[in-house]
Amino acid sequence: MLDIDETALLNWPEEKKTDFGYVPQLWDEWEKEGKAPASPEVLELYRFAKARHVFVFFITGRSETSRAGTAKNLSDVGYAGYTELLMKPSSYHAASVIPFKSGARASIERQGYKIIENIGDQWSDLRGGHSERAFKIPNPMYFIP
Repeated sequence: MLDIDETALLNWPEEKKTDFGYVPQLWDEWEKEGKAPASPEVLELYRFAKARHVFVFFITGRSETSRAGTAKNLSDVGYAGYTELLMKPSSYHAASVIPFKSGARASIERQGYKIIENIGDQWSDLRGGHSERAFKIPNPMYFIP
């Protein structure tokens, strides 16, 4: 299980362009453009897992409205052949993404998969269980509840 922003894909180019501020419209455009570079280390782990026939899922707080750009971006930088891309429904407006992400992991388990690793840059990527191990990647730029 891999998170996307600041985990599988790096948004440094957009963050730098906006002087590390968050402008929702510009961020949405960035996601839809699909030009974020891959995190080299996470891409290496992805390839390692795929070579061993591990099913890899992506789960993100990105909205469904950016699915096309996100899927293209993942494929363009080398994350081809993943099992599923789970995106936050446009109707989801809770203050935290924890219920969405932990619920998505629970759904994956109900399908018969065992989540051996969950990797993300936010505690909200990891909380709520439904994985054997959780690994947090540092992110000094922002916090998502």
